[in-house]
Amino acid sequence: MDPERQKPMAQELMQLPKSQSALREKFMSMRGRLARLNEKAGEAMEGVVMTLEIQAGAFLFGAIQGAFYEPDPAKPEQKPGVHIFGIPVEAVAGLGLIVGGFMGVGGSKWSTHMEHLGNGALAAWTSNLGRGYGFKFRSERKAKAGGAVKGAVEGEGQSLRDQVSALLEGNE
Repeated sequence: MDPERQKPMAQELMQLPKSQSALREKFMSMRGRLARLNEKAGEAMEGVVMTLEIQAGAFLFGAIQGAFYEPDPAKPEQKPGVHIFGIPVEAVAGLGLIVGGFMGVGGSKWSTHMEHLGNGALAAWTSNLGRGYGFKFRSERKAKAGGAVKGAVEGEGQSLRDQVSALLEGNE
C-alpha cells in the first residue's frame, strides 16, 4: 500500500471517537477497507497461480518430449518423442485438458486448473512446432542462397534427425 495513504489511515486510527456509535462506524469502515484489500490481493494471487500453472504445464510436457527424444537415423520417417496416433503427446493432452476443463471435469474448483495445464501443454507443442518451422526455414534459405547464411549451422543440408544423431555420436 502507498505510504502516503497509510499516514491518513494511521492518523484516523489514532483519533478515537467519543461515542460508541462513532467507534463502531470507524471499525466498520476499516473492516471494509481490509476486505477490499484482501479481495485485490486474492485476485493478484489468482493471476500468479494461473501463470505458474501454464508455465509448469509447458515445462512438464517439454520435459516429457525431451526424455523420449531419441532420433533413430535408421528410421528417418519415424518421429522422435512421444506420439499418440502420430500426434505429439503435448497436443493431445493439451486439447484433452482444455476440453475437460470446459466441460467441468473435476468440478468448478479444479476445472480452471486443468485448463491452465492444458494451455501450458499447447504452449510446449506450439513452441516445438515453431522451432521446427524456423529450422526448416533457415535450411531452405541457405539452400536457395547456395552458401552460408548468418546463424547457419554446419551440416544443415542434413535432416534434423541426422544432425542430432551426429552431435550425440560426436561426429561434428
